[in-house]
Amino acid sequence: VKMLLDAGAFLDLDDKDRKGERALFRAIDQGNKEIIKLLLNSASKHDIAQSLSDAIIMGHKDAVEVLLNKRADPNTFINKNYSALSYAIVKGKKDIFKLLLNAPGVFVNGITGENSLPLYNAIDSGETAMVKMLLDAGAFLDLDDKDRKGERALFRAIDQGNEKIVRMLLQAGADVNDKNKNGDTPLSLAFEKRNEKIFNLIFKKTYKKDFQKS
Repeated sequence: VKMLLDAGAFLDLDDKDRKGERALFRAIDQGNKEIIKLLLNSASKHDIAQSLSDAIIMGHKDAVEVLLNKRADPNTFINKNYSALSYAIVKGKKDIFKLLLNAPGVFVNGITGENSLPLYNAIDSGETAMVKMLLDAGAFLDLDDKDRKGERALFRAIDQGNEKIVRMLLQAGADVNDKNKNGDTPLSLAFEKRNEKIFNLIFKKTYKKDFQKS
C-alpha cells in the first residue's frame, strides 16, 4: 500500500469494481489500522469526515480512534437526524461513544437533526452509564429550548420510568418545579405514571426543606 501511494495511486477515485468502494472505506471495513493511517496521510478533509461516519456506522472502534487522532470532526452528522455522538448512543456503541465524548471540541450539548440532545438520546435509550458520563462532561439539564415534546431531561426520565436516571438527574440539580407544555410538574407526571418509587424520590426532593424542619 505504501509503495502504491508513493507511486501516486489515487485515493479519491471510486474503485472500478461493482461495489464502487473507496480505498479508505475498504481499509475501515477490514479494520486495518496501519493501512488506514497510511491512507489518511494523503486523504482530503472530505474523505476523513466521510470515513469517520463509515467507521462509526460499522462499529470499528480502532478506526474511529485513528480518525479522531487525525483530527476528524467529532461533531460530524451521520445522517440528517443524528450527530456522531447521538448515533453512538442510540445504537448502543459504548466504546465509540467514549472516544467521541473525550475527543477535543466535541459538542456535548449539540442539537441533533431531531431537535434533541445527546443527553435526551441517552435517557430515551435507558443508557444509565452514558447519562452519567454526559452529565460529568457538562451536559445541560435545563436548556431554554426544550425538546420537541416540550420537556426537559427529568420529564424524559420519568416518562421512561427509569429510577436510576431520575435519581442521577435530581442529584445533578434538575428542577423539580419545572413544567412541561401540558402544565405537568415532575411530581404530577410521576403520579400520573403511577411509579411509586420515582414519585417518592421527587416528593422528597420537592419538599426537602419541610422534611429537614420536621
